[in-house]
Amino acid sequence: MTLTELLDELRKNILRDSSGLVSGTADSLWSDDALVRYINDAYFRFCRLTLSLTDRTSALTEVVLESGVSVYPLDKSVLGVISARLAGAPTDLSRTGHGVLDTPFRTDDSLFFDINILAALPPGKPMAFATDEEDASFRVYPEPSADYADQVINLRLIRLPLAKLSLDNPEEEPEIREEWQLGMLDWAAYKALSNHDVDAESLVRAKTRKAAFEEWVADAKLEARRRRFAGTAWSFGRDGFAWTK
Repeated sequence: MTLTELLDELRKNILRDSSGLVSGTADSLWSDDALVRYINDAYFRFCRLTLSLTDRTSALTEVVLESGVSVYPLDKSVLGVISARLAGAPTDLSRTGHGVLDTPFRTDDSLFFDINILAALPPGKPMAFATDEEDASFRVYPEPSADYADQVINLRLIRLPLAKLSLDNPEEEPEIREEWQLGMLDWAAYKALSNHDVDAESLVRAKTRKAAFEEWVADAKLEARRRRFAGTAWSFGRDGFAWTK
């Protein structure tokens, strides 16, 4: 749905903010600017709560390595990193964290990277990543050597929208799936009704819209988890023999 369509739905069908005046000054309770502000609040809130907006193609998904640099800033819109892979590699980097990478326990085996038995690797090919070093950061381990300078790590991200909806571009559409867009209008309606001259009826309507939005969020979370994660499997055996249940 375009911003024009969302605004029309919110004003006419949800808030019932219209009248049958044939002429004279418009008597709308909310301006377009105010409703667009509430729509954007709902848009970003929905994405933040549901973690449903994923990205693997925008410029934000590329980290260009520098020799000797292990920590790279992420855009402020990034909420999480699902996976990371060195361009051209067949498999993803292992996910780890600060507590594992900076543990005093080390071994001398550099043939593999095991997050439980951490090898003290010299600069070279990144084999693992962490996102808890500092706010909005991406850390690779080991730090890249000169051989890997300018190579790219491709990320799969969970993020917020890249831009707010604006009346300057009324045909713009939200980045989230269309079947979720009406749901976010419930939060916009809640904000509109809560910020108007409050009476008993408005408070009841506002609470109803807030509850409806929370139901949309719960459904979207469940659907996002279903699409994103594989079922857990148990594997037994090694050296080419495995049994999975």
